[in-house]
Amino acid sequence: MRKDNASFITKFISEAGSYLVNSDYFAFVELKDYACYVIADGIDIDEKKESAKLAITTVITKFSENPGMSAGKLKQYMKAAHQTLLDEAEEIRLEVSMAILLTDYKKAMWAHAGNCRLYWLKNGSIRMATKDTSLTQKMVDDEEIPIDQLAYHEERNNLYTYLGQPGRFSPVISGKKVLEDGDILLLMTRGVWENVGEAEIIDAIDGVSKAEDVCTGLEDVILSQRMDVIENYTIATVFVNKIYKNPKAGKYKKWIKIIVSLLIVVLTLVLTLTISRVQKNKTNVEKMEKYKTRGIEYLQENNYASADEQMNEAYRTTENVKARKKSKNYTKVLCVETYEKLTDNLNRGMQALQEKEYKKAAGLFQTAVGIMEELEKDYQEEIGAYKSGIEAYLSYATSMQEGAAKYENLDYEGAIKEFIEASEIMNEIDDTANRDNANSWKNKANAGIAVQEGKKLEESANSMRVQGDYIPAKKQYELARSEYEKAVKNGDASASERVADVEKKIKDIDIIIGDMEIEVQAKIYEDLGDQAKANGNTTEATVNYKLALDMYQQAGNQEKVNEMIGKIGQIDQEASEQKEDAMDNVISAMEAIADGDMPKAKLYLEKAQKAFEEVGNKEMAKKMSNILIKLATQPQPQPQPQ
Repeated sequence: MRKDNASFITKFISEAGSYLVNSDYFAFVELKDYACYVIADGIDIDEKKESAKLAITTVITKFSENPGMSAGKLKQYMKAAHQTLLDEAEEIRLEVSMAILLTDYKKAMWAHAGNCRLYWLKNGSIRMATKDTSLTQKMVDDEEIPIDQLAYHEERNNLYTYLGQPGRFSPVISGKKVLEDGDILLLMTRGVWENVGEAEIIDAIDGVSKAEDVCTGLEDVILSQRMDVIENYTIATVFVNKIYKNPKAGKYKKWIKIIVSLLIVVLTLVLTLTISRVQKNKTNVEKMEKYKTRGIEYLQENNYASADEQMNEAYRTTENVKARKKSKNYTKVLCVETYEKLTDNLNRGMQALQEKEYKKAAGLFQTAVGIMEELEKDYQEEIGAYKSGIEAYLSYATSMQEGAAKYENLDYEGAIKEFIEASEIMNEIDDTANRDNANSWKNKANAGIAVQEGKKLEESANSMRVQGDYIPAKKQYELARSEYEKAVKNGDASASERVADVEKKIKDIDIIIGDMEIEVQAKIYEDLGDQAKANGNTTEATVNYKLALDMYQQAGNQEKVNEMIGKIGQIDQEASEQKEDAMDNVISAMEAIADGDMPKAKLYLEKAQKAFEEVGNKEMAKKMSNILIKLATQPQPQPQPQ
C-alpha cells in the first residue's frame, strides 16, 4: 500500500466572501494506491442545484469506483461530471470551472476546464501552473496583452471551455510529473488568484511547515485588501512531505540485461508497426479532409446545421491524427478545429434566430465573422463562396434586433424600416422562412401604426360628438374603424374589439342623426361639401353635395335643390376642363418625346399627372407616373449637331 509509505498532508479553506451562498466546493479522497483532489467553482446562477458540489461528487464517486492515474482516467472523470451537469440542468444551464489532481504518491497529473487553477511549487518557487481556458489567457498567449493584466482584464471570465457547456467539451490534460519530497501543490478558485499574485504565493510558502498555514496566509492577503465585495474563495494545499519509494527497486536491476536483449526484437516490431501507423495516419487525414470538404459545401448552401455535423465528424477524426507541431498535418488539424468553432457558432446563431433571440444571434454571427476572417488570414482558406451568406445573417440578426427594440419602444415607423431591410436581406439569399418572419414583424408594426391612427381619429370623433357635431363625428368614427380593421388584417386580433366599439358609437350617432330635422342634416352635408371643395377634394365634395341634395328634395326645398345641382355641375364642369387640360398635356408630352425633347416631355407629363389626380382619375395618374419612371431610367439622347 503506497499510501502507508508516503506522507501527503491536505488542508483547505472555502468561504462565501461577501455573499450568502458559497458556489465553490473542494473534496478529496486518498485510497491505498491513488489519491484524487478536486476543486470547482459554480459559474451559473442556479442556487438550488449546487453545481460545483454536484460535479465534484460525480468525480469522487467515479474515481472511488475505478481509481487510476492516466489521461484517459482524467478525461473519463471530467466528462462524467460534465454529463451530470447537462442531465441535471432544467430551466437554467449548470456551469462549472474545475481542476482535478491525481497522484499515485510518486507522480502527479491533472486536468482542468475553466479558470480554477493548480500550482506546483518546488524548492520555494513555482515549477508549473495551469492556464485558464479563457479569452484573456488566449490574448496573453498571443501577446495581445501583457501577462500582468491577466487577473484584471474584462474578458478573464469569458471561458471557451467549461463543464456544462453546449456542444463539444474538451478539458486540458497534463502529462505525468515526477514528485519529490517537499513539493507543494496548490488548488484555488477565481476568488483567490484574482487577488493574489505569484509573488504573494511564494511569500505564503516561505518558511512554512504546515499546509494550513499556507491556506490562512493566502486568505490574509485577500482580506487585507479591504475590498467592497469579496468573491467566493477556496484554497486547498497539499504538502508532499514524503513520496512513495518501492523497497524492491534493487531487485529489478537483474532484469535489465534481459530487457535490453529483448529490446532488439521489440524495435523490429516497432518499426513494422510504425510503417503501418503512418499509412493509417494518412488514411485518417484523408477522412478528416473529406468531412471538412463536405462541411464547406453545406456552408456554401447556408445549411449550417449540416455543416456543423460534418465539421464535428472532422473534429472527432482529428483525435486519430498524429501530427508534430508546425507540420502540414498539424496545420490541417488546427484548421479543422477552427472550422468546427465556426459552424458551432453559425448553428447556434440559427437556433437563436428561430427562438427570436436576436441579440444573442447577432453576437454569435459576429463571432462567426471573426472566425471566418481567421480562416482566411491564418490558413489561407477560400471563404468567398460562403462569406456573403454569413454576413447576410449577421445583418439580418442586427436589423431584427434593432427593429424589435424600436417596436417595443412604439417607434413603429423605425421598426418597419428595419424589418423591410431584414426581409430584403433574406430575399437575396432565398431564405423564405426568415424573410416571412421579418414580414410578420413588419405587419405587426403596421398594425401598431393603424391602432395609433385609429385612436387619434376616435379621440377626434369623441370631441366632435361632445360638441354636437354628429355627422363629422360619424365620418371620423368610420375612418377610425377603417384603421382598426387594417390592424386586424395585419394580425392584431385585439383590434377587433375596437372595431366593435366604434361600430356601436356609429350606430348611436345614426340614431341621433335620424332624430334631427332633415334640413339640418342637409345643411351639415352641404357645409362638409363646401369644406372638402375648399381643400381640393372634389370627390368628397360631390358625395356630400349629393347627400345634401337628396335631403333637400325630401324636405321640399327646391331652392336649395337647385343650389346643390349647381354646385355639383360646377365641380363636373371644372373636372371636365381639367380632364381636357390633362389630355392636352399628354398630347404635348407625346409630341415632345417624338422630337427627342425629354425635359419638356417630363414637364408635360408631370402636369398631366397632377391634373388626373385632381379629378380623381387614379388609373391615369398612375400611368403618367409609370411613363415618368421609364423616362428617368432610359439613356437620354445626345443633342444633334446644328
